[in-house]
Amino acid sequence: MTVSIVMPVWNEAEGIKDFITEINASISNEAVIFWVVDDFSTDDSVAEITNISNIGIDVRLLQNYENMGHGPSTLRALKAGLDSGAEFILSVDGDGQFLGRDIEKILKSLKTSKCDVFEGIRIRHGEPNYRRFTSMMTRTLIWFRVRKWASDANTPLRAYRSDCLEMLLKDIPENSPIPNLFISALSRKRNLKIGSMEVLFGDRRGSQKTGTTWGKSKSYLPSRRFLKFCARATREWLINKI
Repeated sequence: MTVSIVMPVWNEAEGIKDFITEINASISNEAVIFWVVDDFSTDDSVAEITNISNIGIDVRLLQNYENMGHGPSTLRALKAGLDSGAEFILSVDGDGQFLGRDIEKILKSLKTSKCDVFEGIRIRHGEPNYRRFTSMMTRTLIWFRVRKWASDANTPLRAYRSDCLEMLLKDIPENSPIPNLFISALSRKRNLKIGSMEVLFGDRRGSQKTGTTWGKSKSYLPSRRFLKFCARATREWLINKI
């Protein structure tokens, strides 16, 4: 059985090789293809991703020729994994904030269960209050939209059976900035069988420990970039009544 692991990447040159190598070692008993969408990185991410294939890991690089953002890059990666014909597709961000052993557990849990989708519920201590508030708001949005609870509504770590992913992608707005949020809502609205497990969520790999979505924020205040993203995401959510 072929497994496609898909990930969006933007300026992850310092950590991407270590992350993909760790994932590959954790699921070495699977036939795995990595589909990496580089979102017009300005560092050496493309060179690092290309060099990974030299150590025997099957990595397929897709490049955006302008910066599209995390959401559209995630959607492109998911579609690439689906088009590959793999039976299982696992999606994870390329910033390396998860552990390879947890990614292996998510994939194994999906394969050995009757679930259609398996979600990684992020566990991290010491989060600033504004991040906790943001997470609470995403869970609330899902509840009011579909009247079902999502413990981590915007988790980027999920594994899918290919037929279920195909169904979900048909209803997600093109180039959406918040595909993971729509996936949480759609999978519950469609009454898919959803499994979940808690996974550790650490710092971004490399010298800059904060994920790029948050921008250069202080520990207790959101960045201007993040606030702009929230405004755009809210408009998208309200306009698209899935």
